[in-house]
Amino acid sequence: MDGVTIQTSSNTPGTLTGWSIQDIGDYDGDGKSDILWHNPSSGDFAVWLMSGVTLKDKDIASRYSKGNWKSVPNGSNVKTLFNTGTSTSNLSPTQGYSSNAVTITGSGFTDTSKVTFGSYAAKDVSFVSENELVAYVPFAVVDDKVSGLPQGSYSVSVDGKEIGSFLVQALPNNPYPSGTVLKGIVSSMTDDFVSHKEAVQSAIAAMKASTTDAKTIEFLDGLSAIMPELETLLHNEVSNTIDQIEPTALATIEQTILANSRKVDFKSSSPGDPQGSLINRSTLIVPRESCSSMGGDNWLEGRGRLTRDLLMYEQLNFVLNACNLIPGASCICKIFDLISDFSHISKLVELEAYGKLEGIRMEATVGQDGTATESLLKIKLSPETESFLKPSVRTSKNTPKKVADAVINTVSTVLSCTPATVYSPFIKAVTELAKKAQGLTDSEFGSETCPISFSNLAKHTNGYNGRELFVYDDGSIKWMRTKPDSPASVYFKLKDKYLTMGESLSFDKYEVRVSVKRFKDNGDGSMTDTYTDLQWMKVTDGCNGYVTWDVANTCVPSGWRLPTIQELYSLCRTDGTTTGLNAMLSYDWDAPEPNPKPNWSCNGTGVDRWSQLSDEGFDVRTDFYWSSTTFAYNTSYAWNVHMHGGYVDFAHKSYHPRDVWPVRSGH
Repeated sequence: MDGVTIQTSSNTPGTLTGWSIQDIGDYDGDGKSDILWHNPSSGDFAVWLMSGVTLKDKDIASRYSKGNWKSVPNGSNVKTLFNTGTSTSNLSPTQGYSSNAVTITGSGFTDTSKVTFGSYAAKDVSFVSENELVAYVPFAVVDDKVSGLPQGSYSVSVDGKEIGSFLVQALPNNPYPSGTVLKGIVSSMTDDFVSHKEAVQSAIAAMKASTTDAKTIEFLDGLSAIMPELETLLHNEVSNTIDQIEPTALATIEQTILANSRKVDFKSSSPGDPQGSLINRSTLIVPRESCSSMGGDNWLEGRGRLTRDLLMYEQLNFVLNACNLIPGASCICKIFDLISDFSHISKLVELEAYGKLEGIRMEATVGQDGTATESLLKIKLSPETESFLKPSVRTSKNTPKKVADAVINTVSTVLSCTPATVYSPFIKAVTELAKKAQGLTDSEFGSETCPISFSNLAKHTNGYNGRELFVYDDGSIKWMRTKPDSPASVYFKLKDKYLTMGESLSFDKYEVRVSVKRFKDNGDGSMTDTYTDLQWMKVTDGCNGYVTWDVANTCVPSGWRLPTIQELYSLCRTDGTTTGLNAMLSYDWDAPEPNPKPNWSCNGTGVDRWSQLSDEGFDVRTDFYWSSTTFAYNTSYAWNVHMHGGYVDFAHKSYHPRDVWPVRSGH
């Protein structure tokens, strides 16, 4: 190596003599840095996929524009990635399979926005905000047969406007006999339901104990009564239903399950009767336990075990969409969805009884500016000061409205069916339960805020000027530069393992907004301007009131002096510079008309620096302050600054007294 240039090479993708490092980034989504090389002579690019200092894979991608590369989360196949190229996309991830969730960032989105992948419309699109959508990669339906989208690169558009491209990978082959994978899932769902049925009933009882509302109690009683019927169907009937699903749809569902790494742990003892282990099961349930009694970290860990189970059902429901994409989808698909949805609801019952997650809140050990809200913490930090972020989790208890809504939505899928006799009693029961769910109100009680460890937060994302801040793993935060662009924002959220899929999409990120605390109180009656290193007297009345200019030059206390106009102007400027001052000082008052005068405002517009500097810690006493600089056009005058209006002026040295704001060099 010669710096970042290879002089000789071995074990490389081609001959890399003369190549230079173009970028360092995670190109295969393994969380470790990889190396992008550029050959300025040939115009080629090459990548080394690294695991620490070990080279995992390598390849060359020819003739791509310099600067057209970026790290691609969740990448996996280096050749495919390079053959299609990468671009500055608004998609994350940029490759995957049908049913994968893709986050789309942009602007102007609405809750009716349409997303297409090539000519295929995304059936499921979640509106997060006007700047973010989540779309699920659609399946293809050709000649009434459903399958994953054919492998290839697809242009992704929102409301007809192209916003990026997505590389669809081919679904893997299924090595098992038809139905085996899905029956394994059903078997594991059954095992999970059985292992949790007492916890579910305990959760229902806990919610009943927390309300006196007759309609809510009636709904919960109905929900409790239907659970044994669900267990019977899971044990005896659902596997038979799988055999009735249209073969192409069944094949697509099972391939999608395998492609998305759903855990299917088949027992080897009975190949003809596959058993699955979909979920790491836990019988944990702490009904109506508070985070204050458990501690915030323990409360989150308990919730995390429940959300992990729930997430598996949420993901499975998206995969099962393939079944319902068949034109004129059979009732078999809808009934299977109903059973899966109610297994999902049983998990939701446990989670709702455990407690509701409202969000997070932050506090700061140093520089906190006012009271933190449910979405924003404001901090003022001087460039050399470090603060620590202290997160808390906000929780509450609530009525089972979310469970009731899930029941209503689930039943709507089978209302048009004439089901097989074996399912009639269950469908009738859930239809009656949905009627009881109508009109339930949502109310919260028992709100608490409990401290949690900073390690429970996901890695922060940068907002406006966020690159100006260092945020460390222990929660410490500080400015990256001595003269940063301010304000700067970073955003935080809980790690996904504590959130359901819906919460992960809908929860707003928590903003920490940091402004520069430009002035440091030295504790000796002086304030240091960290932008200029000048020290200013904290009480801005160096001569005990207004004085003439001659007096101002001699009345300041020992060790202090009258500031120059450049120094006083830098105090009037919010960025500490002298930008714009030269135009004022060099203005030619004798030039012929038109002779427009300069803008006399320190900051280009009127800014109340009196109030701002008072907020910084100064005891500002008045408006006008002398500078030591004589007005060159008429030496009977001297320059001064009006801090309340934030502008520069000149005044007669003897007839227009001003106040004195002493300054001294930093030390």
